[in-house]
Amino acid sequence: MSGKSAFVWKLPGDPLDQDRIDRMKRHFLKPLEPMPYAWFMGLTIDFFTDIAKVSPEALTTQMMMRPLAELGAGLTYFHDVEQYVPIWKAWFLYLLPNALSAPRTDIFDGFLTRDLFSACLAVYPQQIIDEYSSFRDDLVYTLGTRSLSLVLARDNLRFRKHLHNPLFSDMWYFVESEGKETPSSFGEFCLPMLFCLKYLYPSEIPDWVKSLLEIDSPQWRLAVITWWLAFQLVREPLNERAEKGNPQAWIESICADMKFRLEDFASFDEIVPPQNIHVFKKVVSQYLTIDVFNLWAADIRSHRTWVIEGNSYPVDAVTLAKVEQSLQEFENKFFS
Repeated sequence: MSGKSAFVWKLPGDPLDQDRIDRMKRHFLKPLEPMPYAWFMGLTIDFFTDIAKVSPEALTTQMMMRPLAELGAGLTYFHDVEQYVPIWKAWFLYLLPNALSAPRTDIFDGFLTRDLFSACLAVYPQQIIDEYSSFRDDLVYTLGTRSLSLVLARDNLRFRKHLHNPLFSDMWYFVESEGKETPSSFGEFCLPMLFCLKYLYPSEIPDWVKSLLEIDSPQWRLAVITWWLAFQLVREPLNERAEKGNPQAWIESICADMKFRLEDFASFDEIVPPQNIHVFKKVVSQYLTIDVFNLWAADIRSHRTWVIEGNSYPVDAVTLAKVEQSLQEFENKFFS
């Protein structure tokens, strides 16, 4: 662990470790074979040609989003198509540093972050393989620290003039029109949470937890609360949960964007190391006291207006009730 800085989540605008990104770029050149789509209809297989034709410097955020999502799906649902598995993995390694160094855009940033985390979990469902001697640290200390999308950071330039509710991203998930908002934990939040719980060393967790709890944002704090409540459901053995219904639906209850081949795991403890969860809970309990939670809850409860195009709308009673239920459930379970 010597020579490494503390593992903390960076805010948008904070520079990443360029040396680590450059090292990944040197090791992972563009694959010679084109990347196939992850869905096979008939005898014809389509390939991504745009990312194969352009130089690394010409790759755009929009160009990389679909391939990252496709390779994650391919590795999860078509893992038995042996000739394409190494190709999907090779393209992930090539796209990874280029996506990390791509300019952050207000429209696509959250989607690219989500697709990077989802693809990484599909490539390394157990633990990160050292593709070269320092790869694990290079991956964790770049992708792992880039967890806050522009949307979650309330810095979404696309909507800044229209959405003035500081909870718009997590607390009120705008579906179609006002009155249809529901509290939600986004993939942009739960995927990096899973990434850190799964891949960090126990010694790295305290600094990470402290950095995520210090983010002064009511919608962020509600996301922490709703994520924690969902996460508590996934400690039962997978086979016991599977008897109650679709196991993939169960695992997706904590994150709809998470893809795992559940048959590879006998229990959730094989997905996330129990020692990591123990350290995580211990550190959270040290910082999140009942007094701190009461301040969080009061701040969250104070936001009851949804502002669109300069017009204010009251948040519907059903949504407010769900938020209140989450707050009360968290208080009862976390502090019991």
